[in-house]
Amino acid sequence: METLPSSTLREAKGHVMADWNMTDGSVVRLELEPIYCFNCGKPNGYIPTGLMSWVSWLCQKCSQTYGAEADKLACPDEQFWNDVAWEMYARWGRYLTHEELWALGHQGKLGQSLELLERESPFRI
Repeated sequence: METLPSSTLREAKGHVMADWNMTDGSVVRLELEPIYCFNCGKPNGYIPTGLMSWVSWLCQKCSQTYGAEADKLACPDEQFWNDVAWEMYARWGRYLTHEELWALGHQGKLGQSLELLERESPFRI
């Protein structure tokens, strides 16, 4: 199954700083990166840099034209975690806990397939 494309740029460009009001009244300064329609490139605001591993967005016009097709594509994060779950089940016959994965990763005992997935992960073990 094909995955949805990213709506962020490959190289850092156009980042801005912004103050974010928290619910407790404090203010946090965030670096934001722009996002774009993955079909036509129309800009659509910003997301926090480094806090999201993936985002995909279609503008209104492209959504009306290509939205039904895009619904059939998989979310890369979902596909990644499905691959991890499949590899765990294939190797150990069950899904491992976070603690078990962490321990095996630090011992270098994940196995080739899970080590490859760990290198591709936006969330390193």
